[in-house]
Amino acid sequence: MKVTVVGDSVAWGQGLLDAHKYGSIVNQTLGLVTPPLMLAHSGATVGLRGATPFTARSGEVPTSSPTVLEQVNAAPDPADAQIVLLNGGINDVNIRVILNPLTTSADLSHKTRRYCHDDMLALLQAATQRFTSPESRLVVTGYYPILSHESAPVRAPLLLATHGVSFTPFMHPDMVFEKVVALCLQFWKESTGCLRRAVSDCGDARVSFADAGFTEKNAVFATAPLLWGVKMDFSPQDEVIGDRQTACNVAYPPLAVVEREACYRASAGHPNVAGAQQFAQAILASLAVV
Repeated sequence: MKVTVVGDSVAWGQGLLDAHKYGSIVNQTLGLVTPPLMLAHSGATVGLRGATPFTARSGEVPTSSPTVLEQVNAAPDPADAQIVLLNGGINDVNIRVILNPLTTSADLSHKTRRYCHDDMLALLQAATQRFTSPESRLVVTGYYPILSHESAPVRAPLLLATHGVSFTPFMHPDMVFEKVVALCLQFWKESTGCLRRAVSDCGDARVSFADAGFTEKNAVFATAPLLWGVKMDFSPQDEVIGDRQTACNVAYPPLAVVEREACYRASAGHPNVAGAQQFAQAILASLAVV
């Protein structure tokens, strides 16, 4: 039995040591000898509408390519991949759209339906044709509230700045916070519904959806965070800060200051050690292991 992981930064385990990623936890819990095959990486889009040609040597550096569809098609020995952990959609919607106070609710709904249902459904159809073993299990994982009403308003601008989101001075900070929280909660709930429908519409009993069960208390800067944030001095919080910084320096030339700085803090908004464990438990429950 082999675990194959395809998807974006959440599936990759942004900011986590290999042993703490949910693919590794699932693999270890199942007692598998072969390490998980990690094809996921930070920044990956679903890929039905193209990708940028830029690629990186490290999965910690955000880049859309290889897309999730390309990862599925590149999986070696697909008949041996009995457990496939798969996700995608948020990078197609774009985190900057979700965190931008000028984004309209209607626009976010449209993008979420397009990428988390329509494109995910097409991706699942491709994946089920690629992983054809009757014993294969494909588990789709969802997302979570990035910011919520439980998040500390005074710290929220740090997360927005991490992703290059700014707002004009005429917008009151309280208004910005409330709007961004509303967008984060909207994406969380609507993407969950869309991904569930994509799994159902796929019509393959081997495919299931795993909801990690995050609540508003688990958002960034909230009372019981299961996500990495940034410190008050704007430095990252995760486990692989030095390695990612080195990879970011290789990926971006010295003059690409904005891209480098965003890359340094790419872990912000991703599951921390406890968050990855909760994802793993949801996956195992979906597989009827626990």
